[in-house]
Order: sequence, then structure tokens, then C-alpha cells
Amino acid sequence: MLVPHPLLAEAQLALASALHDLGRDEQAICSAAQSLAVARRGGYRLVEGTALTMLARLQLRRSSRAAVATAERALRIHRHTQHRPGAADALAVLVAADCPVPAALSPVDRVPHREDRVPHRETVN
Repeated sequence: MLVPHPLLAEAQLALASALHDLGRDEQAICSAAQSLAVARRGGYRLVEGTALTMLARLQLRRSSRAAVATAERALRIHRHTQHRPGAADALAVLVAADCPVPAALSPVDRVPHREDRVPHRETVN
């Protein structure tokens, strides 16, 4: 089986975003769904999370319940891959859907900051 290239999924996402900007949400949803399928087939978790976030954003106009469920799946992936910009985008969708953000964050483990992983140097006088 041929594995699709991640740029194919990213191109579908760019197209979905452009279609959304033009107000063509039906086509944007199809493009985002195609991106999600390619990302899942190829095992590209970061792109999968981004595609889910795009789908959640597009679902906001139709069903906030579906948007919240999709954004929470995206948030879990972004946290697992430690993709902070993606996590911030997924959280923005949750906020736009009037989802209580602390509830959305509760099952997610804290991702350590880079400063937390670097030992502090002691100053010598």
C-alpha cells in the first residue's frame, strides 16, 4: 500500500482554509475531511490534529456539540504530540463554542515547558 505524502494533507488543509475564508464551508469541510483521511492513512499525527481543529472550526456554525467533540479530539492529539500552537487553536474553538475550558483541560496531562527540562545552573561567586 502506498503511503501518502504529508504535504498532500497539508495542501488539503490550506485549501480548506481558503474555501472557509471565501464562505464556501461545504467545500471546506470536504477538503478538511480529505486531509484528515490522508493524515490518518499516513500516520501523520500532527497534521491529523490540525485537520481535526479545522473541522471543529467549520462545525461551529452547525453544531457546537460536534465542534466541541472534534476540538477535544484535536486537543488530545496536539497535547500528545506537544504541538502547542495546535493546542492553542483547538482551545480557541472550545472557547468559541462556549465550552468550559477547565473541563476540557482536565483529562490532559501537563506538558513540561522547555525551561522545566533544563537544569538550572548555580551561580558561583
